Amino acid sequence: MSTSPLQAHATEGNDAFEGTPYLPGVPDQSPMRSPGRTLTTTPSKAVLVQDQRYREATEAAAPKISDDVLCLAQILITDAMHGRFTCNLETKEKVDRYARYYSAKHVWALAFTSCIFLLLLLFEKPNGSLDTELPFAATFTIELLCFAHFAHRLWEYRQITPRQQFWQEGKVVVVVVCMVLTLVDNAVFIILDRDPDNSYTRISRMLRPLFVINLTPSRLIRQGFRSVRRTIVKVVDVLSLLFITIGVFTILFVKLYGSRHDILDADGSLYMKRYDDTWWQLYVLVTTANFPDIMMPAYDENRLYCILFIIYLIVALYVFISILLAVVYENYRKSMRLEIREERANRRRNLARAFEILKDEETDTITYAQWEQLLAKVKPDSSSARTWLLWLVLDQNEDGFIGVTEFSQVCDVLNLALMSLSSTINAFDRNIPGFYKSAPSEAFKTMVRHKGFQMFFDLVIVVTVVLIIVDANELDQIFVGLFVFEACAKMYTHGVTNYFRDGWNRFDFLVAAGAVVALIAALVDKEGPYVELILVLRVFRLVRIMYAYRGFRVIIDTIVNIAPAIYTYGVMVIFVYYTYAVVGMSWFGGLICEPNTRLDGMLFAPDSNYSQAVHACNPKLEGTAFASDGYYLNNFNDPCAAFVVLFELTIVNQWHVIADGFVRLTSRWARLYFLSFHILMVFIILNIFLAFVIEAFVLQLELESLEYEDVLMNKLELELQRSPALKEEYERTAIKKRRKMYVLLGHLFGEEETESEVTVPPANGMESIRTKSSTSAARSQSRPDSVAASNADSLEAPGQETSHV
Repeated sequence: MSTSPLQAHATEGNDAFEGTPYLPGVPDQSPMRSPGRTLTTTPSKAVLVQDQRYREATEAAAPKISDDVLCLAQILITDAMHGRFTCNLETKEKVDRYARYYSAKHVWALAFTSCIFLLLLLFEKPNGSLDTELPFAATFTIELLCFAHFAHRLWEYRQITPRQQFWQEGKVVVVVVCMVLTLVDNAVFIILDRDPDNSYTRISRMLRPLFVINLTPSRLIRQGFRSVRRTIVKVVDVLSLLFITIGVFTILFVKLYGSRHDILDADGSLYMKRYDDTWWQLYVLVTTANFPDIMMPAYDENRLYCILFIIYLIVALYVFISILLAVVYENYRKSMRLEIREERANRRRNLARAFEILKDEETDTITYAQWEQLLAKVKPDSSSARTWLLWLVLDQNEDGFIGVTEFSQVCDVLNLALMSLSSTINAFDRNIPGFYKSAPSEAFKTMVRHKGFQMFFDLVIVVTVVLIIVDANELDQIFVGLFVFEACAKMYTHGVTNYFRDGWNRFDFLVAAGAVVALIAALVDKEGPYVELILVLRVFRLVRIMYAYRGFRVIIDTIVNIAPAIYTYGVMVIFVYYTYAVVGMSWFGGLICEPNTRLDGMLFAPDSNYSQAVHACNPKLEGTAFASDGYYLNNFNDPCAAFVVLFELTIVNQWHVIADGFVRLTSRWARLYFLSFHILMVFIILNIFLAFVIEAFVLQLELESLEYEDVLMNKLELELQRSPALKEEYERTAIKKRRKMYVLLGHLFGEEETESEVTVPPANGMESIRTKSSTSAARSQSRPDSVAASNADSLEAPGQETSHV
């Protein structure tokens, strides 16, 4: 069955079908490890009808749900799984437009346009030594085409959003304002560009990340920038007090040291004579980048002068910066709590609305026939057995109906980890069963399953590392062959599909495959660095041995779990870099001369032609630390160089040398550029990421020790034991870490999910459609009164909803 774009989007990011990694040496984890195990195909309806409950559920009459209602229910459930609130969709046309707006095809098209839009910076002035500059007409045409796509996205969003709400959306206002400013800026550039002596730079390019931030459907990126925005408001008081404290110490330092005309700085100037220079030096001292250099002139004059520096560092560095980190950390927790509450509230609202349009009005329940139609729409690849099994898990009170309380767990049920045995039948068992089940084959598989097999290869890894240390590389081919044999043996024993379900097996396979490719390349080209590549790849396998130790395992799991956050904060960093790169190129572009790279020699060879040319064309920098350290390539002459400079500023080490170099080329006002970047990037964004890593590590420790009790998983195991047909098809289940993480996040951040918070929005338009049934009265009579009472109690009065998508 073909999958529509909406259905593809609904399954995006869903890992419900991912199997649980097997552990070496534990033979009864995987069905493929049980010798003589007979596997069946997926249970057909003919097999399932042997279950009396299945016959009763399928024989009960139920109305056919219209396609319009199913499409709306699919949207609501999909958005609930993504924690996204669904606006009111009154007509079928709006439902179709909403599905198209969030379809995978349109989302990927927007991502492609956004990348082109941002990459235009590489082909515009200033271009420095990149030599990739295109005519302004070409880049401006591409920019207009991107604007056309963005405007079309806004128009599509307007079609699914009420007019008044649309213009109240902050992201809509930001995009429209940025478009107007960009067009005005381009018009000014076109007018001024007629003058050959004009050096006007389009500063509106710094607004480009705002288009991507406000138009992207990704909640993670917007959540990250919301955290930054909230943190900036909270740290203003701490930063203000820090700046005042630096100012007080500035007065003390100037009066104590600046009045002494016999104290000279390292460059021969008077030591701490100006208030603005001294304040800047003391701020840099908070980052420890210029310590102890800044103290040495005073310390050389009198050793007691170090006392004031010690007091200042204790107050400014160890007290204020610690308080700043504490404020950022606490604000991060509050921000995370708000995001979790919002996602859970959106999930409850959407599921309540989906239940309202699917349920029978008289019984307030959903039957199996309706569930079957719904799952065929939401999960079109779900088999009859899986559909029935998920129904049994969802029907907690086993009355044959689903109420609103049970339906509120639909997202968790759809994300249950199930592994179908028939879908993982070993190819060797299917194609050559006689040989695969022979005595020699069974003996070989038993050997591979034994924990000693994995222990042997762990020992081989350690031996290879020792041989690498002592430069004994003559056995490279043997060790690569052993790793290839290990991978092939495991694939033969457990099956190719089961083998690649394990993340560590995928890691081992990539290492082994890379080593084989490098070995072949080394045989072809003996002069290349392929031998070293083989050695590096073999060392990587030490990570697997480290993972066996619990202390290391927590750290490695933390690193793996924060990968999505690394992506989110990485995008944030790139956007901040992008904005500051545009400003930096407009302010400092072309100030540092880059001589012809064809000149002989290197920068750090004083007698070379290249070194002499560099110093000759940058006379203003002579005598500065910037020049003596050879920082000439740290410039803003092109986007790539600007990004490198900003990364160096993020690392902090020697950042004041770079800043002072550009201050020498311009004025002291240039310090505002570097000061604002340091505050935003280092004090706020990196501290937010640090807070996230701390929270993720604590969370991982909790996960390792949490005694997790999942009602859904217990019900799933119970139903598998009750039904032989389902037991034959779905033998192994596992608690997904994502589900476990979701519950624990709510526990850590004090947000307990209660069914009393489920609200049902007022019915209107499309959502007033109800499924009718001639057998509703009969079902109402057969249904226990307690179920109706519990369902009625779990619904509250309609409330106001948040007005955003």
